[in-house]
Amino acid sequence: MELAPSAHEDTTTRGWLLDVAPAPDLVPETDHRRPLNAAGVLDDAVRGGAGRRCLVTDSGTWSHDDLLARANQVAGALVRRWGLRPGNRVLLHGPNTPWYAACYLGVLRAGGVVVPVPWGVRAREVAPIAELTEVDLVVADARYAADLAELAQRVDVLLFGAEPTEFGREVDAGPAVFAPVRTSADDVAVVDFTSGSTGAPKCAMHLHRDLVFAALNHHRMLDLAPDDLVASNGSIAFGYLLGALVLAPLTRGAAALFVEDDDFDAFFDAAHRHRATVFASTPGLYRRGLRTGAPVPPGLRIALSGGEKLDQGTRDGWLEATGAPLVDHLGTTELMAPVIGTPRGAAHRRDTLGRAMPGFRVRVLDDEGHEVPVGRPGRLAVRGASGCLYVKDPVAQAEGVRDGWTHTGDRATLDADGHVVVHGRGRDLVMVDGINVATTEVETVLRALPAVADVAVVGVPDACGVTALVAFVTPTGVDRGLVGLVREHARRELAQYKQPRVVRVLDRLPRNARNKVDHRALAEVARAAVGALSFSGSL
Repeated sequence: MELAPSAHEDTTTRGWLLDVAPAPDLVPETDHRRPLNAAGVLDDAVRGGAGRRCLVTDSGTWSHDDLLARANQVAGALVRRWGLRPGNRVLLHGPNTPWYAACYLGVLRAGGVVVPVPWGVRAREVAPIAELTEVDLVVADARYAADLAELAQRVDVLLFGAEPTEFGREVDAGPAVFAPVRTSADDVAVVDFTSGSTGAPKCAMHLHRDLVFAALNHHRMLDLAPDDLVASNGSIAFGYLLGALVLAPLTRGAAALFVEDDDFDAFFDAAHRHRATVFASTPGLYRRGLRTGAPVPPGLRIALSGGEKLDQGTRDGWLEATGAPLVDHLGTTELMAPVIGTPRGAAHRRDTLGRAMPGFRVRVLDDEGHEVPVGRPGRLAVRGASGCLYVKDPVAQAEGVRDGWTHTGDRATLDADGHVVVHGRGRDLVMVDGINVATTEVETVLRALPAVADVAVVGVPDACGVTALVAFVTPTGVDRGLVGLVREHARRELAQYKQPRVVRVLDRLPRNARNKVDHRALAEVARAAVGALSFSGSL
């Protein structure tokens, strides 16, 4: 992979960028190479009010000026001591802390390319990401040093944290002023990873302008103001939460609440104590909050959901319980910016995801790439302000981008007014007795049972090659005959071929590093469970 060393040299992304041009309503300039460093949103925030709160934690609060000063010190130390040059790739590892945010923005200000990984990624997963992206340097929370021991044999690993470190001392000793390196709008800023279908990571490049698009469209949905406090239990290593929790608040002079633990209960407690006004998370957090009656800040005005399909029942229940609307959106690792949703103040059509966000267009296509008639399901494709560009993966690139349109992997329906209904991803459709079953539909039905806190359904073949549905459920309280309750509920509400043949109770659903339900791990358990079935039995 060849990343842009400066704003004045060509990049391997040039042909792609000409095909996936920025949307004119977001980028009026026609010159994609105009100067732009996405970390400049921090300078804008400081000009709007340097002393306002910016990053809030249980340990203290950083102002916008504090974050700018620390990001400048990080950038200066990386350039001065470790020779960081524009285009160098820096792997960044750790939980949401002010230091993590300062290092993220500091790398960008120095013209580097951030390769962010969250706290959920383990040692065996870090190495292939670092190898694929050819990182030049690693900056990490000292608590994760053990996960980086092998990588430290090949590149410098710089640690930050509560205890003094060599990197921390160098940062502290540097000036709080650093002029951002002159990068262009189409220079690479971030390389984000996602799990491929084989389990090996795929990495997608994001440009400086992509980060600005993400901030703009998140703000369009949240309508942030300087007194807002945005809270999330997810990592800003992911594009969704980088945009919603950091970039969008910075563009409006708002603040972010950083919670290091992704535990749902810990998040609700922290958000309530600090009086958050905006939530940004995945559907699982909102379902957990509804089931447990978790405390919600009295001033909460809006909640954003993403990462997985949000069912209408959770949306309705959240609004009834909290008075704050729960809005959904579609944004992928490959595209970063929200591409489908409902801007604040716009009318939302019930049971839909929304419409194409400003800067994007959507299509629904058949397997041959032709547009399907309105109301007929097909494969979702999007095009606009940002596009998909994989690192060293021409096969995934060819499959993911066709004629300039990014194929998201979702099955969807488009109505006459442009509203999108997402039925699930390709893996969410399984064939049972010759009939397509959407596992998301089964999950929605089972989730309506009061005794069920959350559910995931997978389909695996039995010994005869017949697909068996396996439901994994977590209890609201004590597991008292939950398997029987789920079976009885399924018999009442679902056609026979949609009913799970196996029901297993778990304390909590396994989740991957992106905080999504780990269907691959569940499928392994499901195969073992189905293997124990008699020819016609159930467990």
